[in-house]
Amino acid sequence: MTGFCQRKLAELAERHANTTKRLTCTAVAILSLLPAGGLRARASSGNSFLQSAPPAGSEVQSQADRLNEQANQLFAAGKLAAAAQTYRKALALAPGNAQFHFNLALALAALGDQQAERQELNRALHLQPSMAAAHNQLGLLAVQSGAVAEAEKEFRAAIAANPKYAEALSNLGVLYSREGKDTDAVDAFRRAAEADSKSSSAYVNLALALIKQKGVEEAENQLLSIIQQDPTNAAAYIALGVIRNKAGQGANAVAAFRKAVALQPDSAEAHLNLGMALVLQFDRKGGLQELTEAARLNPDSAAAHLSLGHFYFEADRYDDARRELEAATRLQPTLEDGFYFWALVERQTDNFKHAAELLQKAVALNPDNPDTQFLLGQSLEKLGRTQEAIEHWKQALRIDPNQSEALYNLSRSLSRLHDPDAQRYQSRFNELQKREEVRDRVQLLRNFALEAGKAQNWPQAIEQLQEAIQLCGQCTDAALLHKNLAFFYEQTGRISDAEEELQKTLAIDPHDARAQRALADLRSLPATEP
Repeated sequence: MTGFCQRKLAELAERHANTTKRLTCTAVAILSLLPAGGLRARASSGNSFLQSAPPAGSEVQSQADRLNEQANQLFAAGKLAAAAQTYRKALALAPGNAQFHFNLALALAALGDQQAERQELNRALHLQPSMAAAHNQLGLLAVQSGAVAEAEKEFRAAIAANPKYAEALSNLGVLYSREGKDTDAVDAFRRAAEADSKSSSAYVNLALALIKQKGVEEAENQLLSIIQQDPTNAAAYIALGVIRNKAGQGANAVAAFRKAVALQPDSAEAHLNLGMALVLQFDRKGGLQELTEAARLNPDSAAAHLSLGHFYFEADRYDDARRELEAATRLQPTLEDGFYFWALVERQTDNFKHAAELLQKAVALNPDNPDTQFLLGQSLEKLGRTQEAIEHWKQALRIDPNQSEALYNLSRSLSRLHDPDAQRYQSRFNELQKREEVRDRVQLLRNFALEAGKAQNWPQAIEQLQEAIQLCGQCTDAALLHKNLAFFYEQTGRISDAEEELQKTLAIDPHDARAQRALADLRSLPATEP
């Protein structure tokens, strides 16, 4: 379990730096959309969120303001249904208040009622067409429904209403990145960072877009250039730490986060990122100190409580983990990972009924997570609800056909039920095991080749990489293997073979910046005499 949790913590570390509220839950996305601001909007957005409208002077308006403030407090306490009901009472007294409609829309968003959310956002915009936050929120809804053109239109409308609206600029950048418009994405993220220089998410998104476009080295250089211009920019240091973590430079990431903490000792975000980085570097004592400090500085940070809950879970301190994860999900009721880890805690204490309830909430938030579907199936089986378990395992396989644990559990359970499909799932499981053995063999050959290369035994290195490529076929390591082979060919003077391998690398991964530069360098070499 420890290795799995280390991977999940690494995912959390990157995810937190992108946004503290993830409305999209696509596992493969490196960039996340930013909501309109929730309870704490940045002043740079130019909009107020979940705040009272300016009083109109009448007793009715004053009563409406009081109801709105009560609703804000209910929202902050995680009592979403009561908050929505109270916002509606405020609107009954002041139906022409655009801010109240927007506040209700945010509560409905947290409740998952997208249709009603959209209605309230449209009402707010009818009353106040220049409300940038409402356009931004409509853009998020459009993204969730796959309406890319509509989403772009709404994000652009938000930016037109407020050109310094960092959240909308970031969201437009995410949209461009997903469409492969890398240059436009970088421009949008750069504008977001300029609009809110204290936002680490803007710098992280910029860095991640640059990685996709030009590679880790160029992204790091851009951030270092920003830091050189402003050595007090703590947000840029946080972004630098994030991309160094992503590049596997854990110690350097810790150094960057420490600099951010030194610059802003009262920044919960800086302490949180440092804490997660220290845990990933196996400094658990230091990590716990930083995570605890982050939660102290910002008790309303769901991300801090989530990270503490994860830490305590790994340390087998289940009561502490339960307390922190309960706090995280109360503060952010849409926090899928919070319910997931809380369910793991309950499973460890044999409370499978509560674990199943928590996993059902996680599945409702993100039905496309195969790990959650699988774990829910396991919990239901423990409760004797085998048929329901089977359906969730099948769903896990529809999402990820290579979910080996789901295949194994399905074949085992169906076999006990004398279901003829059991053999089909067993055959798929056996075939998957064979592929994993091949992948292990490919990795072993690559390691041997790299060792031979270090010893400058080029013939052996080339032979072993060629064998690895043949075994790999179209496996996930194919691009890396071709790139390694290109390097060995270049070392032995076989320039045309090196170019061919780099072309194969780029055919698999057109965005590999190092392969692009290496190919350009080879092509710039003077022609050799025959």
